[in-house]
Amino acid sequence: MHIRNPETGATLIFVVGAIAALAILSAALVMLSTNVMHNTGAQTMEVKAFNVAEAGIDSGQQTLWAAWPGPGAATPAVDPATFAAQFPAAKFPAPASGQLIDVAFYDDDGAPLPNPGIDRAVHVDQNDNGIMWIESRGATGSGSAQVMACVQKVEYDLRIRNGVAIFSGGDLEIKGTGNQPVVGLDPPATAAQALAVGDIDFNGQADTETGIWLEQYTATTLQDVFPSEILISIIQAGKSFANWGAYTSWKSSHPGVEPFATDPRIIIIENGDVDAKDLPDTDVDPATGRDTVWSEADPGILVVLNGGFNQTGQHKTIYGIVYVVNGFVLGGNAEVHGMVIAEGWGNLHGTRAVDYNQNVIDNLQRPLTLSVKLVPNTWRELQPAAAL
Repeated sequence: MHIRNPETGATLIFVVGAIAALAILSAALVMLSTNVMHNTGAQTMEVKAFNVAEAGIDSGQQTLWAAWPGPGAATPAVDPATFAAQFPAAKFPAPASGQLIDVAFYDDDGAPLPNPGIDRAVHVDQNDNGIMWIESRGATGSGSAQVMACVQKVEYDLRIRNGVAIFSGGDLEIKGTGNQPVVGLDPPATAAQALAVGDIDFNGQADTETGIWLEQYTATTLQDVFPSEILISIIQAGKSFANWGAYTSWKSSHPGVEPFATDPRIIIIENGDVDAKDLPDTDVDPATGRDTVWSEADPGILVVLNGGFNQTGQHKTIYGIVYVVNGFVLGGNAEVHGMVIAEGWGNLHGTRAVDYNQNVIDNLQRPLTLSVKLVPNTWRELQPAAAL
């Protein structure tokens, strides 16, 4: 007679129960893993959107720095396409709604710092007090973020000595080969100086236009002509925002890279020699049709920190001040209309090289926007993010 073992049935029930429990646990783990992945993905998109929004504040500052919108000016704008080019689509997918970046500019309400209010009906600095608000919304994938901050324009009044076409901290050589003076004057200027702390060597008065006075072993110092505190402020401004990085990139991959992202009026070259013919064009002279770097009405300042400045031709025209820490060689048929300063030596040959231009100096004597800085304690994140 066969007797059934009751333990066998109990074992079977236990195994079935264990399998069922494992199945339930596995399903729960799958659901949990799915939810975690979903939440992680959503959180990642939120973080990326926040980074985009923060970058929008930076781009807004750069926009205001390039052209501060005073009373009656056009509404400033950050170009979404140019901005989006900085963010690869593989890492920053198109947003579920709206666009990657949306930046708006508003005037303040005139309340004194540190608690300025906001006037959302006005998009320029209509009260002309150098204070504005930037509001930036970033979106990528399912994520969105919105931040805003108040910014203030930082200006500096240039105090450049009038009437100096060239200043050389060492020797200065002026030897032309063309049929016009190497150093001349642009109307309405009638006189200017070429100063050298060292010796001035030149072929004869034909190398300088009437009204250009040469003074070798001059007692006039560089500080008299171009104060060091001005140079420091200009360098700080030139290193602001995208300008410094753009030119560093341009020098490292020279030639062929266009560094004028916002048509800046300050160029800082950190390392290496610079040839004027390779500087990117910003304007066209309506009288000659020639390409220029800047213009008489809107001149700029080029500073070469650790290299020389050469000018070898291609009819390049520079309207502004060229400041070289080392030395310069101006030759060929390119021209500087304004002023040239070298802490080291200077060598001018070829055809017309420098024309002193009083209009250029006057236009640079206006207050210069050195930077656009955040007003402390005004940054804030807006939740939930909404379309601007």
